[in-house]
Amino acid sequence: MTTRRLFAFCACLACFIATNAQIMVNGTVIDSVTKTGLKMASVTLMRRGKPVTFTKTDVRGRFCLKAKSMENNDSLSVTYIGYGKRTMPIGGAKEITVEMTTEEFKLKEILVSGKPITNKADTVIYDLTRFADQRDNSLKDVLKKLPGVSVDKGGTISVNGKKINRFTVEGLDLTGGKYDKMNETLKAKDVKSAEVIEHDQPVKALQGKMYSDNVAMNINLKDEAKDKFLFNISPTALVHFPIKEVTAGGKADIMQIGRKRQQMYDIEYDRSGKDISMSHHRLATFSLSSQQAEAELPHWFDIPLPNAPIDNERLRFNNSHDWNFRTVKKNKRDGETRLSAGYMHTTEYRKTSNMTTYYIDEAQPTTTSEERNTHISNDRVQIDYDRSINEEKVYGNHYITARMSKTDGQSILNASEGDSVRQRVKSPEMNIQNTFSRMFVYNRHSFEIYSDAEFFFSPSRLTVNDMQESMNTSLFYTNNKMKWIRNRSFNTTAAEVGATVEHLYVNGGKTHFSIYANPYHEIRRGRTTLRLSMPTAWECYADYKRSFVNTSPNISFNLNNRNRSDLYIYAAMSQNTGNLGDFAVKEYRSDYRTTIFNEGIIPRTTSMTSGIKYTYKRTVKEFFFNLKANYTRSWFNIMSDLQITEGKYVYKTVERKHHNSMFGMHGELSKGWFDLRLNTLLAIEYNNTRGQHLSGGKITGYESNKVSMKPSLVFSPSWCEVHYSASFAASRTKTDAVSLQTLWNWRQSLSLTKTIGNTDLSVSAVHYHNELQHSPTVNTLLANASIVWRTRKVRLSAELRNLFDSRQYTITSYGGVASSTGSYHLRPREIFVMAQISL
Repeated sequence: MTTRRLFAFCACLACFIATNAQIMVNGTVIDSVTKTGLKMASVTLMRRGKPVTFTKTDVRGRFCLKAKSMENNDSLSVTYIGYGKRTMPIGGAKEITVEMTTEEFKLKEILVSGKPITNKADTVIYDLTRFADQRDNSLKDVLKKLPGVSVDKGGTISVNGKKINRFTVEGLDLTGGKYDKMNETLKAKDVKSAEVIEHDQPVKALQGKMYSDNVAMNINLKDEAKDKFLFNISPTALVHFPIKEVTAGGKADIMQIGRKRQQMYDIEYDRSGKDISMSHHRLATFSLSSQQAEAELPHWFDIPLPNAPIDNERLRFNNSHDWNFRTVKKNKRDGETRLSAGYMHTTEYRKTSNMTTYYIDEAQPTTTSEERNTHISNDRVQIDYDRSINEEKVYGNHYITARMSKTDGQSILNASEGDSVRQRVKSPEMNIQNTFSRMFVYNRHSFEIYSDAEFFFSPSRLTVNDMQESMNTSLFYTNNKMKWIRNRSFNTTAAEVGATVEHLYVNGGKTHFSIYANPYHEIRRGRTTLRLSMPTAWECYADYKRSFVNTSPNISFNLNNRNRSDLYIYAAMSQNTGNLGDFAVKEYRSDYRTTIFNEGIIPRTTSMTSGIKYTYKRTVKEFFFNLKANYTRSWFNIMSDLQITEGKYVYKTVERKHHNSMFGMHGELSKGWFDLRLNTLLAIEYNNTRGQHLSGGKITGYESNKVSMKPSLVFSPSWCEVHYSASFAASRTKTDAVSLQTLWNWRQSLSLTKTIGNTDLSVSAVHYHNELQHSPTVNTLLANASIVWRTRKVRLSAELRNLFDSRQYTITSYGGVASSTGSYHLRPREIFVMAQISL
């Protein structure tokens, strides 16, 4: 009976597959003279004079038509503005090249007013010329006005709640994923449109073969801005109150942006509190022209930096300069050749204080305090080279980078015991990376080879008064693997095998190597995609004579509903062992009051994760919505036993099983009214964390809850501009020993701009309401006023910062079994003057 049922099930499954199987016709639409791809050409499958299905070409002129069946007389009809209509038979071909010939034509004099946002297949197109106005200075200013798009204070761009994985301008990635500098340098008057590509797959050899959940953004420029050198120079002056000195600064850049070649030179000098290192942060995680380092050198000595929910330029007293050169060009094999080099120096001064209370003992909580004056100097030199190939039959790249940095942090501290301590941490570091990959396609099969080698070296030193401790650390890492992919109809099967070797030298050498395999299977059925994989690795720690087998199966399901909504459900289990740096050193001091002991126990972690993500968009209504929820439970084999005596911290790693769990929900709703020049966003988030803390051999359980709501609004008619954003948060923590009060913290920011001709008058204010655990509620108001005068080539601005001369910011936050109250010294009242000249 069981055999008959199994046979019947297989027969039904075979009938279902045959009925729903689709035939794909791939091709490229190109110009008959230049042989370049034509973007957004209309491609229609015709049968007996009637259309069956249609699509649009992508930015490279590529298209993919899907049909349930194909007949002998089927043909393709291709149209494109400025070119003659082309019809050609398919004849059973699965790959077609359509060459289009230009044709003169005339249009009647009509006025067409299209939508500011259009949605075509997996691409959402924003007409930036409709959103930008004369007040906007940079591309970043325009992006902040787009419905469904958000830009955080670090420059990271998110679309409908998801961070973009790739950022290009005119199809090229000049910055290697470090796009914040590009967004600030490109002028609003030069940009034409922004294309958001969902399920982005830039590797031609994998297009239509492997599912991608990535999101990319491509910026198109106006014709008059392409291939031309754009010069900008912006001298600045900073006047301090009381008026004692005037500090000069400024920046200059030269940029040329085209579809085949791009280059940018920039220099900047700043003392106004700006964090110029942001331009060196890789914000996009996937790039054809750069590779993230797979390994990371352990850092033994701590140089703490303030982490407060307040704009960093309010806290930073700095002297910084930055020099950069970047260039990228298209090569003959439809890839990119990119070279970048830069040098950055920053010197920062900060004054902070902190009081932390640990609720471990029911009878008596433990409190520590610290006052810190810090001077931190950073120097960094980096050079990157990459050459990629991106053809339908061959893909790969060769990436080489060298980085050198030096951090010198000096602090004067007054801790709980009342003694004054001088601490200095010097941490130079060198890193060299070489990555090579190639993928070859043979019919339905693809073969890939990959090799990565990295070397790090850092002679670090900690000095506390007359005591010195040195850690000379070097790390060599290599990863080599092979991958096979087979694509057949709606199935993709892949298998990956490889090996890694890691050698860490610090107080003696430690070696770790692994052999791993990853089988993968993907099933695509119309709008649904099912993915299964089971990465498995054998980990060996040679010096400890220990080995482990880690298995991390995962499954995911995706449903795409006519490019309006996307449902993603996933579940995974992961097993991993710790890095060598977690247990290689038995004893060391990380700062003046913290000592860490390790017994050589290898950390083991097992986690179970599940989640769901749902996104919805209705571009014609300028409506975007996303909701996601996830739950993770983890089991560990070690704990850090924290003991605090007379303000001194001692962490000792012991073998003891424990677990924690995390649950989170996040939802965003974005709605725009273009006719009103109004864009709104509302985000709501909830997080719950449960865990265990070990102190003096005693385990204390804790639970933390946090709810936050973040509304924002941009109203920008021609005569004014209003920006409002807020963050309202409530957090609470309880332990086995005590239940702490609920903290209500909020931040509200309002900016008002009045435009009179070519002049913008602005006033802005930020209000912080922070509840402190051991003190009354603190309210901090920071306000600025500015005036901007604009001409075609010159933009003059003057800004009075910190109108009320607020000099201190204080906040309490919860973490685990601890409550921490930090106080930060702010910059005084200042006048910042800038002249921006475009040549």
